[in-house]
Amino acid sequence: MRFDYQPPIHTTHSPRFRRLATLYITILGVGCICYAFLTYNINENQGKSFKTPQLFKNEQQNASTSILELSSSGVQTAEPIIQAAANMQTPIENWRSVTIKTGDTLSKVFNTLGLSNSLLQEMINDHSLKKIITKLRPGQILDFKFDENDALREVKLKLTDLKTLYIIHTQEGFKHYFEEQTPITKIKYSSAKIAESLYSAAHTAGLDDSMIMQMAEILGWDIDFAADIRTNDSFKILYEEEYINDTKLNPGKILAVEFVNNGKTYHAVRYIDAKGNEGYYSPEGHSLQKAFIRTPVKYTRISSHFSTNRRHPVLHKIRAHKGVDYAAPQGTPIKAAGDGKISFIGTKGGYGKAIEISHGQKYSTFYAHMSRFNNKFKHGSTVKQGEVIGYVGQTGLASGPHLHYEFRINGVHHNPVTVQLPRATPIAKHEQDEFNKHAANVLALLTTHERLAHRG
Repeated sequence: MRFDYQPPIHTTHSPRFRRLATLYITILGVGCICYAFLTYNINENQGKSFKTPQLFKNEQQNASTSILELSSSGVQTAEPIIQAAANMQTPIENWRSVTIKTGDTLSKVFNTLGLSNSLLQEMINDHSLKKIITKLRPGQILDFKFDENDALREVKLKLTDLKTLYIIHTQEGFKHYFEEQTPITKIKYSSAKIAESLYSAAHTAGLDDSMIMQMAEILGWDIDFAADIRTNDSFKILYEEEYINDTKLNPGKILAVEFVNNGKTYHAVRYIDAKGNEGYYSPEGHSLQKAFIRTPVKYTRISSHFSTNRRHPVLHKIRAHKGVDYAAPQGTPIKAAGDGKISFIGTKGGYGKAIEISHGQKYSTFYAHMSRFNNKFKHGSTVKQGEVIGYVGQTGLASGPHLHYEFRINGVHHNPVTVQLPRATPIAKHEQDEFNKHAANVLALLTTHERLAHRG
């Protein structure tokens, strides 16, 4: 019998199997290489994530960006990146705020927080920092950041609406930098017709007291806002407002204003010349500021006018009154009417406490019945227009608190209320063309806003 048995052929040794096995091994090898490469890159990136953001003044270029990118609360920290990269536990931070009260010192604040005097001395070793941090004002807020071990890490002090001081405690000691914000400027327009009072009309138009006072100061050379305002007077005003994060800061500057007073129209345009000097001018370039203030005190009424035939309220005799008496509350500040030099300061008979100012060779002004002088000034002192020289009183022969004010030209008394006051310097000739373009643009903007307001 023929023996023809052959062992069975195993599929594991077939060519098809060998091809599949080779492919599987190749894929497995490539996968291992990729895994090793990815693991190496992750470790590299984790190491980079732990780098501290640039914080200090000599690295300020990236400081603001770091604050914005890392924390919406403005706290400078690298923790969000660390968490995302390594899933580590966030260090515990503790902020404590102290509102400065009258009589508080930095030393007292440190003691309240349990911080040592030696730490305070270390912080204020920097003299430039010491000048800032030790001059605290009531109402200011100091923010202190402590770590999980209750060690001081950071101090923050808001200096102004736009500027904040940061003091960082590092292993090398204290370092500091300033963060400044740039406000967004918006141009606003308001207008009103006066029915009862300027303040009432202006408030209705959305202006606050500081903007009203600014308008009165600009036009106060030509308009007496205490006595000349009439019913149906009107104004149009173009001005700036500054904002930080939708919060309005202090009012900005008036750009242009038109005021109709008793049928006469006055215009003012703000202009900054090539030297950086700011002023308000008529559309033709004449300075609205005069060499003298019309009324050197904020008064309630004129109690006695300029007259050559007046009965004296105390002496009860007919005597020329060579000035104007402005009734005002005791202690109201009195301002110098113009730049000059004090030629007399002291007590002068029935005038009581008085000051005389010489304004060059031609002009002089006289202020009497003061309660007291500004201690800053003495005989021969130079004084600038608008500086407070004293305060309203009733010294000498006076029936009540008021300022007796005289205006003299070449030694001759003139009525301070009606005298033609000399103007300050106009726009320089070489800047006249530039000013004309600026004034035309601003006044056109004022007109455009007026039209839009009427359409609205």
